Amino acid sequence: MTDSGAPPSVIAGPGFPRVALGPAWVCSSLAVGVLGWLLFAISDWNQDRLAGLVLLGLAVLGMIATAAVASNRRRALTLTFSLMAGGAFVVAGVTAVVLVMARGNSFAGDLLLIGGIPAVGGLVTGLLGLRARSMAG
Repeated sequence: MTDSGAPPSVIAGPGFPRVALGPAWVCSSLAVGVLGWLLFAISDWNQDRLAGLVLLGLAVLGMIATAAVASNRRRALTLTFSLMAGGAFVVAGVTAVVLVMARGNSFAGDLLLIGGIPAVGGLVTGLLGLRARSMAG
């Protein structure tokens, strides 16, 4: 027997990608911001400081995307902006890795962390944005 009066799952609902996009942007922005701050504040190498500034700028872009998505206005425009910002996260992650590699002695784990955090954040927010856009019509 099935209970027909049971509420549907929140995850299966049509608004889930749109609702999940805001927290995904907050988490991605905070993670990238902390990583950028660590690279900028702790390192004495110019390339690492530049990579830290790239990641800090990326965190600011992520917070702007968070505000745009959370405003719930002009959905098509905010979702397009979110997708573009997600792509910027991936590109900036690769750029930061290249900048850190330019100084030479880098551990693979460091490079994976520096490039992986923005790339994963960009991919997750991008997939949620694509899903939200397809569900919006």
